[in-house]
Amino acid sequence: MSGFLYHFEQKKGWMNDPNGCVFFKGRYHIFFQYRENGIKSQTWWGHAVSDDLLRWNELNVAIKSENYWEDVGCWSGSAIVKNEMLYLFYTSASSTRGQTVSIAYTDDGKTFFRYEKNPVIANSPLGNNDNFRDPKVFEYCGKYYMLIGTEFNGRGSILSFVSDNLFDWSYLDEFYVSTKYEFPSSRTLECPDFFPLQDKWVLKFSSQLHSKEIFIVGRFDGKTFTPEGEEYIVDAGNELYAMQTFANVPDRTLAIGWMWNWGKPRTNEYATRTGMMCIVRELSLKNGKVYNYPVQSARHLLKPQSEYMKVDGDIITVFGKNGAPVLCKDMKEYNGVKKVDKVEIIHDFNTVEIFINDGEASITQWLV
Repeated sequence: MSGFLYHFEQKKGWMNDPNGCVFFKGRYHIFFQYRENGIKSQTWWGHAVSDDLLRWNELNVAIKSENYWEDVGCWSGSAIVKNEMLYLFYTSASSTRGQTVSIAYTDDGKTFFRYEKNPVIANSPLGNNDNFRDPKVFEYCGKYYMLIGTEFNGRGSILSFVSDNLFDWSYLDEFYVSTKYEFPSSRTLECPDFFPLQDKWVLKFSSQLHSKEIFIVGRFDGKTFTPEGEEYIVDAGNELYAMQTFANVPDRTLAIGWMWNWGKPRTNEYATRTGMMCIVRELSLKNGKVYNYPVQSARHLLKPQSEYMKVDGDIITVFGKNGAPVLCKDMKEYNGVKKVDKVEIIHDFNTVEIFINDGEASITQWLV
């Protein structure tokens, strides 16, 4: 298989959710769900680093399953830097204990150790460990907070916890609830993220039902998130999921996402290497809406037109390699776009990323 020119893909096996995105020891790090021998093998945390957010170097696996409480695998989570140490919070998935929260740490970004008292959260306060995952950890006003995606009584939920030291956690409350994203096997609001933009806070989670990223803008007082608008979808494509912002980047808000989806057929071309990451994007807040646009180091790749894209007013059609349409969207249905004034595209081997009005909306799409 030909490699991608601008996107990160692992050397072999299956890759999905980005995890633990962080700037640490002078480099950008992404970790990711990694199954070395394909979709049916155990889930670990793969690891890659970059100096410029465009060219990535894959390193050794950071976390492998090694205990009975994670015999199913080490699932998604996040990262935080404290006192020159990098802490990775991840989901320990067990066939007997369900899903719990554990910690790994490093002082050099290369060698990782597990916290000896894992798991740090052994049980969901709602009593459902079958869907209790994807811890997002952040600091606010001298305290540490953790958001965890779950479900309870037929509704999707995000729970919040607080800690003074990263190791001892107390449950706060249900941070956010939604019944709009029911999936046959799970109502869990997956891969939550929470971050400030200007004077607002943005809550993001992933909808299994739609294979989409959901954003909500609001206010945060140290305990309660108060939405100031409706939930909305920024990306109109079929292959952007589990986006996560980078921790420890003080001057801008960066995010990366999985550029694939669970329902996409794994053809012979992708039998031994499946999944990739989108171009890193910079997030901003304009007119109360989240914009996503390629990071500065990737903007030279943007082009105004492509043989794989047709723009007809507010309608954008994406064509596959065989010339047949693979996606057609009215962009006024996404993120409150009133009119398509500007369209730019990044074309790579088998993929396109399209940005409307400098990031007011986007389309992330495979061509095959």
